[in-house]
Amino acid sequence: MKKRYKIAVFFVCVCMLTMSVGMSVFAASGSVNVSSASGNVGDTVTINASVSSANGAIGAASVVLNYDPSALEFVGGSGETNGGGGSVSYASAGDGSASSLGFSMTFRILKAGTHGISGSAEAYNWDEELLSMSMGAGSVTGSAPAPAPAPAPAPAPKPTPSPEPSQKPKPETKPAEKPQIDKDKNKDKNKGKEKDKDKDKDKDKDKDKDKDKDKKSNNAKLSAMRVQPGQIEPAFSAEQTSYKVMVPKDTKEVSITATAQDSKATVSISGEKNLKPGANTATVVVTAENGEKQTYELMIQCGEETDAEIKINGKVYQLSDEFKDEEIPVGFERAKKVIRNQESAVMIREQGNLIVVCLSDDENHKGFYLYDETKDEFYPFLQIKVLDGKYIIPVPLDEKINLSKEYKKVTFKLQDKDIQAWQGKDKDFYIICVINDEGTVGYYRYDAKDHTYQRYVVEDSKTDSKAKNDSDKKITILGNLRMNPEYCGPTILGLSLLSLVLLITVICTLIDRYRNK
Repeated sequence: MKKRYKIAVFFVCVCMLTMSVGMSVFAASGSVNVSSASGNVGDTVTINASVSSANGAIGAASVVLNYDPSALEFVGGSGETNGGGGSVSYASAGDGSASSLGFSMTFRILKAGTHGISGSAEAYNWDEELLSMSMGAGSVTGSAPAPAPAPAPAPAPKPTPSPEPSQKPKPETKPAEKPQIDKDKNKDKNKGKEKDKDKDKDKDKDKDKDKDKDKKSNNAKLSAMRVQPGQIEPAFSAEQTSYKVMVPKDTKEVSITATAQDSKATVSISGEKNLKPGANTATVVVTAENGEKQTYELMIQCGEETDAEIKINGKVYQLSDEFKDEEIPVGFERAKKVIRNQESAVMIREQGNLIVVCLSDDENHKGFYLYDETKDEFYPFLQIKVLDGKYIIPVPLDEKINLSKEYKKVTFKLQDKDIQAWQGKDKDFYIICVINDEGTVGYYRYDAKDHTYQRYVVEDSKTDSKAKNDSDKKITILGNLRMNPEYCGPTILGLSLLSLVLLITVICTLIDRYRNK
């Protein structure tokens, strides 16, 4: 009997040893390698990085690398690379054919020294197993530029030896040339006198011109100004130089009649043709007889002001058609649309029925905005690349959905855009509402520290709390088993031991029955 139990114990130990070896092999692993580079201060250098899977093809990876922004400036990168302000983020997915994903980053060296580049990563293999990552680190070494060599001193001029008194040549005298020299001197004197006379004549002419100019009229004012169609406001006055006139929205040209007070003054008019909906400016320039000028400005408003002006957060914008085809966002195309009774060039996308417009402020600063046609509202436009060829576009939060009490609606800066979001106790994370490439509305969690995005499932706080808690428990358990090797290993080991004990019990029972027979 004792021998039987010894055999059983030995069998259990062998199985446990086999299971432990199996568990060590089971843990999927991966690595991140970051290269190093060097250069002088002011140079740009390229750092290469790769994410590799040791267990088959790589499925997806997200990497965040940190650097010293006072020593390095992020210039750009390849693939799904975004960075700046001390960190660079990379996220991409594999196609099942390769065990690694690679990307590159370009930095400008700002100061001398060795500056490290390191961070963290999360990756999965093609079987969607979370990889246990080993993180490599790189560096950029900057050297101060060598000082320019000082210019070589110019060679001292060689002294010219003076002839000895005995060798000094005797000057030859040519009395025949003296009369010729005297004649040349007399000619030069005569020329100088003639030049002085010419200068005096020019001065006299300038004085005469000034006298004539003083006699000419300096009146550069209008005596009357009329516009057809329309009525100028305020009423015309020679001293008033700024006016306004309202005309129908489809007006393309107006007739401006301006009469000068002085009949010798001239009048020129510009800006009265090729009018566009909204505000236009025409000018009337009066030039007096003596050359002095006076400008009268006329603001021509085609259509109601409310049609042309768009107010966002207290700032006034105008619809603008001035955007280039290469500026059009991915997936959108140029079109024409009437917005607030004004036809304007827009960018549209069928997926999600999105409309993007270009707005300009008083300083002619332009930007793209999403236009909600049903609410007649504008929202900052931002297209974010999350994976290879995949984009999301933040949109206003759905007012009908409320998260738990710990979340509050906030507005934060994302790539210089004011974006609506929910924020909980952890101030580094924001929940934003987005539209993907298929036009589906969903939610993403943005990590402001690592500059990464992760799809997020939003549940309304009005949902039955018990069902929600049960669901959360299931998701937590399954998520821990699926995503975290710390839970996965012990769980599998415990189930294996339990199965082994049951198997040994059955074997021992069968052996007893056999011996009893």
